Amino acid sequence: MRSTCFTGDAPPSGATVAIGSSARGPSRSALEHPYGSFGYQYRGMGGVVSTAWDLWRRDRALRGDAVLAAESREALFAPGPGSYGLGWFVAGSGVPGDPRIQGHGGGVRGFTCDPRRYPDFDGALIVLCDSDSWPIGLIVAALERALLAEGDAADLDLAA
Repeated sequence: MRSTCFTGDAPPSGATVAIGSSARGPSRSALEHPYGSFGYQYRGMGGVVSTAWDLWRRDRALRGDAVLAAESREALFAPGPGSYGLGWFVAGSGVPGDPRIQGHGGGVRGFTCDPRRYPDFDGALIVLCDSDSWPIGLIVAALERALLAEGDAADLDLAA
């Protein structure tokens, strides 16, 4: 990952930092704290600043054994209570017609995201938005249905 850092860090060399617009406050840089200063605990909970390419690199790294051994990946993506694994929502059984989906979206003032993995067919969907006003859940659902051949994303009304 080449351009990923944490809220409050200096921008990586050569990086362009997104400015997010919000219905809940003024526009802000992705590296500015959205709600004031937080301590170290914020670094995993909404404090990661990344790019679609870096999230893709993370997805690719999670495919093989270079970063995590197979048993560690199995533990990482094992569903727990409420279909929540170790930091991920895990859905699907992996049988035909019910593909496994692994992901965890979120947002802070000015930004929303929803990166997802589809290990049964080595797929990934990474949606990042520099506004918290767009219906990211509807956008991701439309793209996911098109990706899984359950419909045509062009036919969906995202304004609903």
